[in-house]
This record gives sequence, structure tokens and C-alpha cells, in this order.
Amino acid sequence: MESSTVERPSSCRNMMVWEQKEVIAKGIVAKPKAFLDGWRRAVEGCMKTKQRSNVLASWKRPEVGRLKLNTDASIGDGNICGLGWVVRDSEGRFIAGGVDKWYGSSPKVAEALAIREALSWLKQSGWDYINVESDALQVISSINSGSDGSLSGVIIDDIRDMSTSFTSIYFTHMKRSANRVAHDLARAVVSMCDRYVWLYHFPTCISVSLDHDLINDN
Repeated sequence: MESSTVERPSSCRNMMVWEQKEVIAKGIVAKPKAFLDGWRRAVEGCMKTKQRSNVLASWKRPEVGRLKLNTDASIGDGNICGLGWVVRDSEGRFIAGGVDKWYGSSPKVAEALAIREALSWLKQSGWDYINVESDALQVISSINSGSDGSLSGVIIDDIRDMSTSFTSIYFTHMKRSANRVAHDLARAVVSMCDRYVWLYHFPTCISVSLDHDLINDN
């Protein structure tokens, strides 16, 4: 009886020891697993963030009843500035496009000139309800906030004055990847004539970019 009484607590103690060892062992396994799971989640989160940041912006059609004007400028050899602009409707159809050439302009001045020349043509042609897009952040910011007194500021004042001739007009900055067509025109004009406007029929140099924009406008 005494041995029975003595052995039972010993057996319980052994069970507690084994159970504690089992708990400790599980903990040892669980900690690296938890760390690994956390590391995997962190890596997946970084990859998703990187993928989102690498997604190129795409051109979007304007609302029904509005036109979208995209403009760009390109500076080539001899400080020749090519200006390009394109107008499309809510179906993504090419309405008009134009090119012009200037000499000795800074990038900011050239970008502002592209907008001014395009708006001048739209005004003379009687078009209205315009969404203006450019990848020149400084120019768009200056148009929306006011000029700075520089040469580009004088041109921006012209743009602001001209914009009052339209019933509705917006100026928006967008990434270059969403401005491909105007960019292609601006680059092409460097080796073309000084000034030209296409109406409803676009030049072959922008056909690929026009198709690209329509395909990616989801």
C-alpha cells in the first residue's frame, strides 16, 4: 500500500515532466514556424506593393460629351523642340492632332507651348468641354495655381486666359505611359515640317500607340 501510494505521485510527476517537455518542444517548433509565416507574409506584401508600383498608367477615355486633349514636347538635336497634341472623344476615336516646331525652348516652356497651341486650335475650331492632360507636372500645377513670372509663366497666363473661352475645361497631370500618342507626335515633328494638323485621319506614326490606348483602356 505504501509503495502504491508513493509510486502514484512519482508517476504524476513524470507525466508532468513529459507533458512540459512536450509543450516546450511544440513551442520550439512553433516559434520558427511563426517567424517563417510572418516572413512569408512580409515578402508577399512587398512583392504586391512592388507589382502595383510597376503597373504602368494607361490612357482613359473622357466622359460622354467631352473631348480629351493630350499634349507633349520633345527636345531634339540643335535645341529643336517638337510639340505634339492629339484630341480623342469618349469612344477613343481620333478627332484631331497637330504638330509644331520651336527653337531654343526649355522643357517647361516647350510643354506649356504645346498646351497653348493645341488650345488655340480647339478654340478657333469651336470645340468645347475639354479635358487637358500632360505629363509635365510643373506646367499643370502652374496652370491650376497661377504663373510664376517667368517666360513659361507668361505662356501659362495665356493658357489661363484662353481657358475662359471654354464652357468647361480641366487640366490634369498624368504619367508618361498614359501620354504615348502625344509623345510620339512630338518626337516625329523634329524630322517633319514646321506645323501640321490632321483632322479625323491620323498619321501612321501614331497608329500603334492609338491601338495600344484603346486595348488598355479597361
